[in-house]
Amino acid sequence: MNKVLKNTDSLRIYSLLYSKIRLVRNINKYPFVSSMSKDEKDEVYAQLLDILSRNSLDFSLLNDQINDQTDNVSNIDFNYALYLADEERKIDKNIVLVNKFNTVLDINRGNHIEFYNYSFKSDFLHLYKNITTLEEIFENYFNFYATKRFGFLSPKINDTGLGLKVSTVLHLPGFTALANRNALFEDFNKRGYEIKEWKFEGKCYKNFYVASSNLNFGVSEDKLLERFQLGINSILDMENVELLKFYDKNKEGFVDIILRSYGILSYATKLKFEETIEYLSNILIGLKLGTLKVKNWSLFDLGELFSAILSNKLLSEFNKTDNDEAQREIIKKFISNIGAIND
Repeated sequence: MNKVLKNTDSLRIYSLLYSKIRLVRNINKYPFVSSMSKDEKDEVYAQLLDILSRNSLDFSLLNDQINDQTDNVSNIDFNYALYLADEERKIDKNIVLVNKFNTVLDINRGNHIEFYNYSFKSDFLHLYKNITTLEEIFENYFNFYATKRFGFLSPKINDTGLGLKVSTVLHLPGFTALANRNALFEDFNKRGYEIKEWKFEGKCYKNFYVASSNLNFGVSEDKLLERFQLGINSILDMENVELLKFYDKNKEGFVDIILRSYGILSYATKLKFEETIEYLSNILIGLKLGTLKVKNWSLFDLGELFSAILSNKLLSEFNKTDNDEAQREIIKKFISNIGAIND
């Protein structure tokens, strides 16, 4: 049973739910958003959409995507789902998805443009390339606020400099078991990484955390991405060690919780969102410890599962309906590909 994964790449498969890059920019011919008139905001919005159209870049508006499905919202793009989950935003016309680059644009919120790109892997360079390619297209039409001393300018000090934030959502039950995890998180913070509990709609969920970069000065974009990836590897290595320590002290309890969760997810006819996240966490622990196994790796995609769960939750709220049965079907597909190690 002592089979906690020793390989960071393998551990990542069971630990990394999704990654995000956020880039903020402000156009130098306009005041910052808080000082803009309605006409100026409308002008920025219209200009950005016009640039997308001129460059034959298909885009969709989140507000339209939801409202066009008049009687019942039946689907929501995973980029929008992760964006709404991460940022806890309300739906409005300012949220735009540029399809070619899988990039969400948030226009005239805290900054003129906020770019968001998501992935179910830790391919930060690919995410960054998607955003910067789109950024360069916009730069053909206007300049962004920037100085040699301070870099890109923003009304928010944390967005000034590179204007770049990298983050990833991780499953870290080993960290949860640590009595001194706040001190550990503070140590990571001093090294340029912020770790905090993952929230959805204002509620924290046990064992899930967001790790983010908190550096914006004194480092290049490429160096920041490289440094962040190394930091994530360090976090996962430490998680592996701490989970093994905790397991060795609580073997019987661990196995019982894991197998109970496996049974519930296999046979429950309805599942609430909160239950799903709790039992899914236990299944991931079982996979890390070797209590459970994946039957067919080609069908295993933790990021897509998580996105589907979040999308379903959002759809139930848009439609004001109970989507527990749909939640059950999502989990059924996932759990049918998981088996006990002795099966």
